[in-house]
This record gives sequence, C-alpha cells and structure tokens, in this order.
Amino acid sequence: MGEKYAPDQTKPVSADFTINARVMQILARRWIDMTGVEVGTTDGVVLIQGRLEREPKGWGEDDELARERFILSLRAQIRNIPGVADVVMRLHEGDDREAPWAENIS
Repeated sequence: MGEKYAPDQTKPVSADFTINARVMQILARRWIDMTGVEVGTTDGVVLIQGRLEREPKGWGEDDELARERFILSLRAQIRNIPGVADVVMRLHEGDDREAPWAENIS
C-alpha cells in the first residue's frame, strides 16, 4: 500500500502530520499552555492560532518586547523543522484583543 499524497501531489500527507507533531513538541518544551492554541499544517505551512501563554505564568507577559522576542524565536525554531515552508501565526492576547505582533507573522 503506497503513501497518500497531499493535494499538490508533491509530498506524502504524513509529512504534514510529522511537522505538526514536531511543532507540538516545541510548544510543549517551551511550556506553552495548549488549551488556547490550535496548530495545523497543510503542504508544509504551519498555522498557529489562538492565545499563546506560558505555564507557569511569569515569562514577562506584561513586557511586550520580551513577548515579541519569544514569538520571533519560537517562529524561527519552527521554521527550522525539515519540510516547513512557512509559519503563520494568528495570535491574540488573553482578553481577545489582537496583539500588535500577531499580524500574520510570516
């Protein structure tokens, strides 16, 4: 039985599942609370959306610069996963205000 391929017929669907699993590992290792985050991968493009918070609290969440650096570092780490073509982040803060650094960082 052969591999099933993604709609573009260039790589197996399992590649996206593998990327997704690696992204989840990265988020877990960085103590991200996954209850408010959705992660999906299609054709190597990773989409992370929702509320990105660390557990335990206290990563300088009130420090916007520290938060922005964390997001950019996280994005760079995800882009280094083999097979990742792009990373799109649609994030919002806990009070559902759109975060200034979350404008489809890609």
